Amino acid sequence: MTSLARSGKIVRRRRAGSFVARPAYPARSTPISSIAAIVTNVTCSAHARFVHTLGMKVGLRQWRLYLGVTNDRPELERQFIEYIARRNVLGVLKFATNPEFESEARALLRLHDLPYVIIDDFWSDSRQDHHVAYDECAAAEAAVEHLAGLGHRRIALVDTDGWTRLRLMNAFLKALERKHLPSGDENVLLCSPSLPPPVERLYGTGMLNPTAIVTAFAMTAANLIGHLRQFEMCVPGDVSVVNINGRPLEPPFGLDVTATVPPNAKMVDQAIQLLEEWPHEDQVHRRLFRPTLHIGDTTAVCREPTVESCREGVSQRDDETTGLP
Repeated sequence: MTSLARSGKIVRRRRAGSFVARPAYPARSTPISSIAAIVTNVTCSAHARFVHTLGMKVGLRQWRLYLGVTNDRPELERQFIEYIARRNVLGVLKFATNPEFESEARALLRLHDLPYVIIDDFWSDSRQDHHVAYDECAAAEAAVEHLAGLGHRRIALVDTDGWTRLRLMNAFLKALERKHLPSGDENVLLCSPSLPPPVERLYGTGMLNPTAIVTAFAMTAANLIGHLRQFEMCVPGDVSVVNINGRPLEPPFGLDVTATVPPNAKMVDQAIQLLEEWPHEDQVHRRLFRPTLHIGDTTAVCREPTVESCREGVSQRDDETTGLP
């Protein structure tokens, strides 16, 4: 391997491995005036809003934006990386597209000496990569805080069954524990992000029967609201819904969804700054941004009496009996 490396037949990349040498692309004398972004799809509201903000920031700089939409297809991602390797780009902003092939895609970026920053990776190990993300744990805590303040005691979380966000799940359950609310496996429902959540697994004898549900994706929130209507359950009259991944692009049934909103402008600025200051002398930067809570039409005061309200009622009746003010 050492002999092959000396002869130029293979190249060795730190943290990536050894690769067959590729022909060097001719360097351009023109200044860098473009940037690339890789996203899974633009139907996801979080991706779409981030790309929209990125487009505005790039436009102000009068740069060009290369956008690669992978649709969860690793071969498309590889082709796009090969394509931008021939362009004079400042670097790449990359959403995690498929955890099974994520390390391979990042190794290919390093092979081509392409600076890159990972955006919102909640699944794979990003400790060796520059990473900019919104704080999903803070989002879960804000959702539980808001719902508990409205009197909800039985709160469920709906996430995907394929790419489960374990940090989010743990933060959600711990937030429930801090509020002394029921917390366990029955509080979590895993399902497909593109299909209506099977809410029948939450309601019935011996089940959680939540009065509020937190969703991990805007599409899931929209599907959930529609599916609850089939069971003649009204949002927010019967069930409150909070999405922790931003507001849906299209309000479902005209409802403005209560959601934690990532600060996309700050995240884009930070990611571009990391690319502009490349290299970083092997120092890895990880930036977490706290989302803000947008209160919309999908949350309301819980209709069910809570333990606290019952105690207040008993106390009030006792005061009326004793004649105390």
